[in-house]
Amino acid sequence: MPRRVQDILPSERRSIRDIPLHKEDKRSVLKRLPITPPVEKEKKIERDRDRDLDIEKRPSRIKWLLIALGIVVVISGFAYVASSYYSRAIFTIVPKVLDITVNSTYVAQATPGDGVLSYKLVTLSRTASTTVPATDGQVISTKAQGSIVLYNYFSTQAVRLIAGTRLSVDGVHIYRLPNSISIPGYKNPSGTIIPGTLKVTVVADAAGQDYNISKLDSSQDWKIVAYKGTARYEKVYGKISTDITGGWSGTKKTVSPTVLASTTTSLKNQLTNNLFSEIKTSIPEGYILYDGMQVSSFTQPTVSGNAKNSAIVTVSGTVTAILFKESELVDKFSGNKADTTFGKLGYADPELDKIDISIANIKDFSPQKKGALILKAKGELALVGNIPIVEITQKLQGLSSAESKTLLSQYNSVIESASGEIAPPWAKIPTNPDRIRITVEKP
Repeated sequence: MPRRVQDILPSERRSIRDIPLHKEDKRSVLKRLPITPPVEKEKKIERDRDRDLDIEKRPSRIKWLLIALGIVVVISGFAYVASSYYSRAIFTIVPKVLDITVNSTYVAQATPGDGVLSYKLVTLSRTASTTVPATDGQVISTKAQGSIVLYNYFSTQAVRLIAGTRLSVDGVHIYRLPNSISIPGYKNPSGTIIPGTLKVTVVADAAGQDYNISKLDSSQDWKIVAYKGTARYEKVYGKISTDITGGWSGTKKTVSPTVLASTTTSLKNQLTNNLFSEIKTSIPEGYILYDGMQVSSFTQPTVSGNAKNSAIVTVSGTVTAILFKESELVDKFSGNKADTTFGKLGYADPELDKIDISIANIKDFSPQKKGALILKAKGELALVGNIPIVEITQKLQGLSSAESKTLLSQYNSVIESASGEIAPPWAKIPTNPDRIRITVEKP
C-alpha cells in the first residue's frame, strides 16, 4: 500500500511556506543576484585564455619584429650600396662659340715672329716621261753643258782655277772649265764668313745623254777633282745653277713641234697634280694647304731613245707648296680674340678650309727669294671651344651633384652651358669612368 506523504507541520501550525519575505520586492532581489549565462561565461573564459597566451607570446613577437627590422635595414643598405655602385651620370655640354666674319687682305712673311703671319714652303721634284712618234735624224755626238756657282770658303784671297780644271758631282762623270777663272776670297764681318762666289760654265768631258743633269734632281756639291785629299776639297766647291743639257750620242730623234708642245704641256700638268697631291698627304701638324697655293717650275723637254719611229720625251718639274700655320691665321682673322675668349683650353678644329684664300702676287713670288705674300681672304668662321672630355671625366668621378656644378664652372672659358643627371638621385657620380657619359652638343 503506498505511503502517503504529508507535510510536517511545526508547532503553532506554522509552515516554511508561511515564512514571510523581507519587505524588498522579489524582483529587486533577482536583479541583485549575479547571474552569468553559460554562453557568456564560456566567452569570458576564452578571452582570459587568449590574454594569457598573448602575454606568453609577446617576447617572441618582439624578437621576430627585431629580426624583420634588421633584415629590412640590411636589404636597404645593400640596395643603397648597389645603387651607388651601379649608378650612372649623364652630362650635356654646350660649347662656347666665337663667330668671325673674314673679308680682308693680309700680308704673310717667310720669317716667323710675334704677331706675324708666316708661311712655310714644302718642295718636291719629279720627272715624267712618255713615248711619242718620231723620225730618225742624223747621227750626232754632243757634250752637255750648263752653269754652276763656285764658292770660296777657304781663304780671304782669291782662288784661281785654270781652263780644263776637272769637276765632278758624282765622282764618275767629269766636267771641265772651258776658261780660266778666279773665285773671290771670303769676307768675315762680325765673325760670320761670307764666301766669295762666281758663276761659271762647265762642259761635259765626253758626249752622251748620261751627262745631262736637271737642276731639280741635283742637290749635291760639285767638287774639284785636283783638290781631293786637301783642305780646299771641302771649302772650295760648286752648286748647280742651271740644267746641264745637250749631251747626245747617236741618232738624233726628230719630234713634230706640235706633238712636242702638247706632250710637254701634258707632262707638266701631270707633274703638278701628282706633286701637289703628294705634298697634301704630308702636311705638318697644325698647318693648312689651300688649293692653288703652289709655284711650279719645269725643265725644257728632252728627247731621247733608240727605238725606231719613236722617242721618249722627258720633263722634270718642281712644285713648291705654300703652307700657313692655322693658329696664326685664326689670330689674324679674329683680331686676336680667340686667345682672350678661350684661354689656354683653346678651340677645336677651326675648319679654316671654309675660308676662300688667294695670293694676289703669286706671279711675282719666288720660292728662292722668299718674299712677302699678299693674301685675300673671305668667308665665315665659327670657332668652337675645345672641351677636354677626358680631363673633365676624370675630375667628375666621385663628386656630388653640387660639386660637379662647381667643377664645370671652372671651364666657363669654353663651356656656354652644362647640365647633368645622376641616377639614382641620392648617389654620387660613379668612380668608374665607363658609367660617366659626356655629350657635347654641336653648335
